[in-house]
Amino acid sequence: MSDAMGVYHWIAAHFIGLVVLGVSGFIVLNIVYAHREKSAAYKIIVFAAGVVYLAALLYLTLGMRSPQAEYTYELVLFWSYWEVFTGEEQWLLWENIANMFLFFPFGIFLYEWLSGKRKWYLCMIVVLCVSTGIELTQLLAKLGLFEFDDILHNTLGGILGYAAAGRITVWVKSLDLARLRQSQKQ
Repeated sequence: MSDAMGVYHWIAAHFIGLVVLGVSGFIVLNIVYAHREKSAAYKIIVFAAGVVYLAALLYLTLGMRSPQAEYTYELVLFWSYWEVFTGEEQWLLWENIANMFLFFPFGIFLYEWLSGKRKWYLCMIVVLCVSTGIELTQLLAKLGLFEFDDILHNTLGGILGYAAAGRITVWVKSLDLARLRQSQKQ
């Protein structure tokens, strides 16, 4: 097994843990910066983490695939659910969930990157474009199955990540951190 395959399998095996770690880091950073201006260091950390995430995302979806002999595509929306409900391909349900988790962190980064423009539809447009770009690249380079279901689930995952980031931010800002620190000193 090549080093690249080892990295791919490690990322794939630990992806949910990496998402949990990322969300936890987001919560910690929000607690630290809850009642003050976000510094340049904070912005650099979030930007760098987002670039690393996007690189890993592209590596997982494009970089680890070998070209196929033919173009493969599924143009029927919700085809995967039909396969699941007819009992043909139960694993597709987990693939749909995994596609949502795959773009969940992207939504969190977009929440920070689009600060000042807290509009969910901007997140939806960006995630839709990135997901469509990945799917089109998979199709045109013969790297995998192009399907509308993936675009839908990726976009939904990004929107859910964006919404979660918003809820976490509101929750953290609602905490009275000064009173909490005071009670810990006693």
